[in-house]
Formats: sequence, C-alpha cells, structure tokens
Amino acid sequence: GRVIEQGTFEELNAAEGGEVQRLLEELRESEMHEEEERQNAVAAVDADSRVGADAQTDGGGELSRSKEEHSTKDDTKLKTEGKALITTEERNVGAVKFAVYKKYIKAGGGYLIFTLIYSVFIMTTGVGLMNNIWVTLWTSDATYQRHSMAFYLGFYFLTAVLLGVVTFLRSFLLARFGVKASTKLHNGILSSVLRAPMSFFDTTPTGRILSRFSKDVHSIDEELSEYFDFFLMCSLAILVSMGTISFVTPRFALLIPPLGFLYFRVLNYFRDVSRETKRLESVSRSPVYAQFSETLGGLSTIRAYGQSPRFLMDFLSKLDSNTRAYYCNKTADRWLSLRLEMIGSLVAGLAGVFSSLLVATGSAKGQFA
Repeated sequence: GRVIEQGTFEELNAAEGGEVQRLLEELRESEMHEEEERQNAVAAVDADSRVGADAQTDGGGELSRSKEEHSTKDDTKLKTEGKALITTEERNVGAVKFAVYKKYIKAGGGYLIFTLIYSVFIMTTGVGLMNNIWVTLWTSDATYQRHSMAFYLGFYFLTAVLLGVVTFLRSFLLARFGVKASTKLHNGILSSVLRAPMSFFDTTPTGRILSRFSKDVHSIDEELSEYFDFFLMCSLAILVSMGTISFVTPRFALLIPPLGFLYFRVLNYFRDVSRETKRLESVSRSPVYAQFSETLGGLSTIRAYGQSPRFLMDFLSKLDSNTRAYYCNKTADRWLSLRLEMIGSLVAGLAGVFSSLLVATGSAKGQFA
C-alpha cells in the first residue's frame, strides 16, 4: 500500500477533490438510499394492511386465509427441510436375498473354497456315521466270535483319530474363510467411509458409523461363521439321521413328509419374527452409540448447565428401546427351541416304537436293529 493523503481532519476535509471528501460523500449517499428503502417498505406494509382491512370488511377474508396458508406451508417446508438434514437409517424388509450370501462367499475366497469346506463337512459327517456303524457292529458281537476285541478296538481308535482330524480341518478352514470374508468386508466399509464426502458425515450420526464398525463387524467376525458351521453340520446330521432311521424302519419314511411340513411351517413363522427383530435391534442400537459419544463430547457443558438427569433419562429410554427388540428376539428363539424339541422328541419316539416293532416281529434289517 501507499499513503494517498496526509494531514489533520480539518485539512483533509477542506481539500477539494480529496480522498476523505469522496469517502464522506459515498457514506451520505448510502445512508440516503437506505432511508428511501425503509420508507418504501413502510408504505408497502401500510398499503397491504389497508387492502386486507377492506377485504375483511367486504366479508371475503380470502387474503388473510391465503397469507395464513402460505405461512403454514412455509413453516412446514422449513420443518421438513430441517428434519431431512439427518438421514433416516435404512431397514430392509422381507427375506435376506441370496445375493447377500453370494457376496459373503465371494469375500471369503469364492465358490471353489466354499465347495472344499462343504466337502470337508461331508467327510466329517461320513466319518461320524462310520464310527457309529462300527460301534453297532462291535456291540452285536459281544462274545467276539467273529473278531477279537483288539480288532474292534483298533479300528474304533482309527475312526476316532480320523474324526478328530477332519473335525479340526473343518473348523480351521471355516474359521479362515470367515476371517478372510470379515477382513475384506471391513476393508470395504473402511474405504467407503474414508472416501465419503463431508455431506455424508453431516447427515449420518456418529453412532450409526460406530454401530457398523463395532456390533456389525463383530457379527461378521464371530457369529456368522458360527451360524454357517451350525447350519451345515446340523443339516447334514439331520439327513444322515433320517436316512438311517428310514433304512432300519421303512415305515418311518412315510412320516417324513408331514414332519418336514410341520418343521418348515414352524421355521418360516419363526424366521419372519427373528429377522425383523434383529433388524429392529440393529436400527435401535445406533442411537445408543450416538447418545453415548455425544454425551462424552459435551460432558463439561452438560454438567455446567445441570442437564445430567435429562441426558441420563434420554439415554435410558434409547437403551430400553434397544433392549426390547433384543428381548423379543430371544423370546422368539425360546419359542422355536421348544417346538423343535417337541418335534425331535416325536421323531425319537416314533423311531423307538418302529424299532421295537421290528425287533418284536423279527424283521429287523441285518445288524442295525
């Protein structure tokens, strides 16, 4: 910069065409312009008031209603825009699509690796069945007329060791598959969050992000692989059990269709409840994390204004909402467990009755009676 003029205020104000005179003149013109605008605005308001009074005097009142409706619409629009700042957490409805399972399988290593793991599950079930068959043959030769005790004991030892090996291999491969899938899915979520624009963090509560990286990732890490193990092993065990019972007692095969219909009817009824309560529990968990993190961030301010009880009650209310969904889910689990145990007891009872009839009539098949 540079010095344009120099001197006292009186000297600079008296100088013709000086910079100080120019600034003062612009200031006076600006003040005059603002005064004119103010007077025009007052005149316009007076005119509107007279028009409204005339319209009300005539009995119409339409202008007043129009202004009120316009004002109400503006208020509603402002409120709607204010609520839209924070996006509502999405909650899917209906059955889980097969594409979700495909994505998990691809993240874990692909279809080839999953086929290998499933083959090991089949081997485990087969070795377990072979072990049971060998025990049956052993007990049918109680006097050791066909073979010696060492022979039966040695083969039983081999099948037990083989069962332990394939069981370890099954658990190891499935755990490795689950860790790989979890790592890939976690890295995908982390990459999306790190590359998200600032508008994402303005419209997404912190608790929702924390919920994804805590409980949801924990479910992928531990629960999902355990559920896969339970589903694959139980489905194969049920097939083997039903096949064995039907082989020994063919009459039992006639009861498999109605029992299967009853089982799937109960299971589908449970799946609808369990699926939605799980989703409700996940959606209601995000506000709990958000409330906790925001309370920690503003703890000094909350204590300064004496609002600790209000924040505590708000947190407990959100925690109760989350607990209600969790309690409903566990109640549905107990409901299913009771009915499945009843069906299992029915299967075991019918199998015992038919086996007893076969033994009594002397028509048992081979050594499996």
